[in-house]
Amino acid sequence: MKGILAGYKFSNETSVKKGFSAKLLSISRQVPLFVFQAERQLIEPSRAIFAGLRGVIYHDEQPDTVKRALQTMMAGQLYYGRKVMSDTLDALFQLREQSNRRIKIPSLLTDQEQRISMLIAEGARNKEIAEQLQISANTVKVHVSAIFKKTHSRNRTELVRWLQEPQN
Repeated sequence: MKGILAGYKFSNETSVKKGFSAKLLSISRQVPLFVFQAERQLIEPSRAIFAGLRGVIYHDEQPDTVKRALQTMMAGQLYYGRKVMSDTLDALFQLREQSNRRIKIPSLLTDQEQRISMLIAEGARNKEIAEQLQISANTVKVHVSAIFKKTHSRNRTELVRWLQEPQN
């Protein structure tokens, strides 16, 4: 899809607690996408990067900044500030370090339960999990219940502790 860049006008419906709606995430998987007319307090730039967005243009940007942002993204580059990129790389380095300590998810959990467990470990709520996996909140609830039963966990905290236990 070289030469294609899609813009998505930001609105309150686009965000989910500083995250992004399932619709926006779905579009970002299909085509290079940036968000424009964004409100600074509603978008956390590092989450935008992890969501696959090419950049964020805020509603209060000057016209020359908007032009530079569009040129940068059309050239195939990300448009984020140096600090945002540095913080994001630091987060990736931490994830790499954590993955070296490997969180255990044995085969007793289904693939979907494994995905849900990882999202729980990241702090996601049922509604956020449902939107990200494009399933109903009730289905998430059923999976979480099954996960608790299989791992002998009474709550999310116990599940996260169970996930972090060293493998035997």
